[in-house]
Amino acid sequence: MSPSVNRPLPGIIGTVGPLLMMLFFGCAVTPSHREAKRFETEIAPLLHQRCLKCHGIEEREAGLDLRTLRGLLRGGQSGPAIIWGKPEKSLLLKMVLKEEMPPKGPPLNANEIGLLRRWIQREIPRH
Repeated sequence: MSPSVNRPLPGIIGTVGPLLMMLFFGCAVTPSHREAKRFETEIAPLLHQRCLKCHGIEEREAGLDLRTLRGLLRGGQSGPAIIWGKPEKSLLLKMVLKEEMPPKGPPLNANEIGLLRRWIQREIPRH
């Protein structure tokens, strides 16, 4: 009898392999349901109001599309706009803190910056 090509990997490799792949490839870059929902309700409206004229609706300066979470993670010519868990390394927050973005109009206020920082940090509520 010939071995089946569709049969799962045996033993420890079959059990641990998918888990390791999720750890290394999925969890590091994939937002949780909570983070995705928060994007829709809190972050997207802020970006829509302050950023999308240049990065999404009318144009996509530097190849950056901030209309979607996928666009933030993909980034533009300078790399990803956000890096999960690392607000200090996230280009979006760096540009906002230097007051280089948005280039027109008032800079983001402390509450808006805090919202972005906490969301990128992926804060976990403490019980």
